[in-house]
Amino acid sequence: MPRHKIETHAHTAVVSPCGKLKPRELVEMYARSGYSAIITTDHLVATLPLFRGVSSWRKRVHRFFRGYRALCREAAGTRLTVLPGFELSFAAHPGRDFLVYGIDEDTLADMPDLCTLNPWTFRKLSSDAGALVFQAHPFRNDRPADPAVLDGVEVFNGNPRHDSGNERAERFAAEHGLLAISGSDTHQAEDVARGGITLPESPGTIAEFVEWYRESPGEIGLLVPASHRMPMISM
Repeated sequence: MPRHKIETHAHTAVVSPCGKLKPRELVEMYARSGYSAIITTDHLVATLPLFRGVSSWRKRVHRFFRGYRALCREAAGTRLTVLPGFELSFAAHPGRDFLVYGIDEDTLADMPDLCTLNPWTFRKLSSDAGALVFQAHPFRNDRPADPAVLDGVEVFNGNPRHDSGNERAERFAAEHGLLAISGSDTHQAEDVARGGITLPESPGTIAEFVEWYRESPGEIGLLVPASHRMPMISM
């Protein structure tokens, strides 16, 4: 039975200042690479240029989802499903980034300003919302977070311009019984389709993606380049 490839970590030029790819480019490149779905995980940080002049958290959230909405428009009529997520950084904990899946625009707008919180306070909010929290590239800039605030760890980050310590991340996840995820961390063309996961079915909503991880983690395959040592994965 064919497996469906899902990108779990990608940035748009619409929202993320470091993102170089327009929504149309992302859709075209991932469609050509045979992916069934892409989760947009733009950087949610207090210093986003998109937030300048906007003090209301609700208005900031609406602006933040511009990237997701633009990607959805470009993917309309294609076989590529676009799902919402974000890469959260807390102002008081720079250098640590968290991939969050399962919080949509309306839910996020009803929360307090997440950037002003800490990982422990956010843990309660994310759990109440039924979301999943993975630490992105935990060995790139800092040490891993307390496992108690995590559901999982990005054990493979495909960004070729950084040493993300992927093998250490894999060991950390195994030692602490955390879920594992792989993502391309796409910012520009060379990053596309360097990571992700596979599923027996393509999730139609982010809630379905979260359900796979909660209910059937053994059905999830991780995508990494063949040159990377990770015995549970092939690409």
